[in-house]
Amino acid sequence: MGNKTISGYTTTLNCVEMDYPFIESIQSLLGFCDEVIVVDGGSEDGTIEALQPLAASDPRLKIHVEPIDYSTPNWALYQDGFQKARARSHCTGDFCWQNDNDEIILESDFKRIRRLPDAMQDHTMIMLPMVEFWGALDRVRGDFFSWKPRFSVNDPRITHGIPRDIKCYDMAGYEYARPFDSDGCHYIYSDTQEGVEITIPVPDDQQDINSLNEKEWEAYYFRSLEAFPHVYHVSWLDLARKIKHHRKFWRRQHASLYNLKVEDTAQHNMMFDKPWSEVTDQDIENKAQELSELGPRFFHEKSHNTQHGLTFHFSRPLPAGLLKWAAHRGISIPTRYQSSVNMSINSKPKARIDPPLISCVVHFNGDLSAIVQSINSITQQDYPNRQILLLVDATSPEQIATAKGLVQRYQNEDIYYYPRLRSSMSDQWNTGIRSAKGDYVVTLHCGDQLHIQYMSQAIEHLQGSGGNVFTCATALTSGLVWSTNEYNPFGIRQHNGISPVALFHRALWERAGHFREE
Repeated sequence: MGNKTISGYTTTLNCVEMDYPFIESIQSLLGFCDEVIVVDGGSEDGTIEALQPLAASDPRLKIHVEPIDYSTPNWALYQDGFQKARARSHCTGDFCWQNDNDEIILESDFKRIRRLPDAMQDHTMIMLPMVEFWGALDRVRGDFFSWKPRFSVNDPRITHGIPRDIKCYDMAGYEYARPFDSDGCHYIYSDTQEGVEITIPVPDDQQDINSLNEKEWEAYYFRSLEAFPHVYHVSWLDLARKIKHHRKFWRRQHASLYNLKVEDTAQHNMMFDKPWSEVTDQDIENKAQELSELGPRFFHEKSHNTQHGLTFHFSRPLPAGLLKWAAHRGISIPTRYQSSVNMSINSKPKARIDPPLISCVVHFNGDLSAIVQSINSITQQDYPNRQILLLVDATSPEQIATAKGLVQRYQNEDIYYYPRLRSSMSDQWNTGIRSAKGDYVVTLHCGDQLHIQYMSQAIEHLQGSGGNVFTCATALTSGLVWSTNEYNPFGIRQHNGISPVALFHRALWERAGHFREE
């Protein structure tokens, strides 16, 4: 890719109140962007305060607060499309990646995105697939073409707004979108107001997707995810939350965006046969259950309540940030990530058995780049329940200051640092493990990195076999791979057949009398 740079941009507005995974979304952008631009529309619910520590710990994150003027009739345009336009205008990279604050990128896609500039050739903008969950993390919408314009050259003429052919004006000169033909966020050229040309890459020779039946469409959808980087969209993951947003916010937003004068009546309520003012939280819970069973449909016009929507079973990898966000909100985690459990995806949060806590004890030798690689490999795990303990030289003010900065930088992680005196490595491991809270421990030297599924597979194997140590092959920086020996209780006494980066049950360490400190 040479020296081509990528700017990621997104917008925020009262994301804490809306319960969006905006921190996780921005953190995923920081996984591959050279800068991340955030424009906040004047949040008053703690969103800006939540962003500030992240910006303080990573200079690539740049926050601009540009309050929205709600006195204008078409304020909804400023809340979405024009706010995105402002965010894009601050981007300085060669290419731009746009993310909404309810979208998260999978860690393994970071490298694929970094290669996109080489694939652009003469294209101005490309669409990429989107995973849109429907009520659960193992079910996604299949009822519409789930691609979205995402990656583009940073042409200063490109902005967000309403294309000229579907733009309307009221008597006072305020502009609006023709109802439901635009969300105000189209990519357009600022000088002509025409839409930007967009390329849709295809995973194979299949051209006419309109002729596909449901099985063929499902196969095409998953081939697309294999072929191209994509985002995970959580807007419809919690159906009750989404319906409450309609009751509280989206009706007013649509009225402003489309210049609609809609009274709160049963006729104008596309979800319930009564006015929104009469809809209770219990009504919403019942509707969420109904929609979960029936599948997705759109709500721009009334439809029969038994209309079924198309969904696909989803078993591909999930972003670590998404898993952590979902777990904190009581959203059921798929069985493959639960490791300890025979639990239905629809089980109630109170019945969920949390996966065992893993404590990662990491030795910090002062190399900031190396320790960040180690920490990132932990935070990007597809296993949600973990903590990080950094072992820091107590005689080094520089290391202690750096460790404090890392704790602030990764404030959404369960991370601590422990000063220790210069001593043997065994003594240092013992210091860290004594402070560990997890049932399981994994030890890493500064710069060691874990495969994204290391923890989940380790717990799965240990709990399936009744074992207490998990070890595997190690890829060395030289390009060689060091493999473990087949387990032999006598041979292991003569030759260390276990990688130093091994996961073991804490009780085993206690039973062995800890590491020998001499």
